[in-house]
Amino acid sequence: MPQFKTRMHEAAFSRTLNLVMRDSWNIAEQYYEPETEFIYFDNAQDLERKINDIINNWSDYNDMIGRAYTKSLQYTTENFINKIMEMK
Repeated sequence: MPQFKTRMHEAAFSRTLNLVMRDSWNIAEQYYEPETEFIYFDNAQDLERKINDIINNWSDYNDMIGRAYTKSLQYTTENFINKIMEMK
């Protein structure tokens, strides 16, 4: 099983659109909603097609970027510490 890195959160904090390669684990879905807060791609051709669409229609993705940014605020260090303290 792959390890989920914080890079997806960091990208969302930075208001970056996340393009995630779909795999059999789909760990990203434990944190963000596909096609609402990030975009899956399946292979190199799909990635290229999606990148071109994003470049040509950037404004169509602003809401998705905003939703991912808002969701990412749940994953701050402060929120994680608060959750740990609640478990005591």
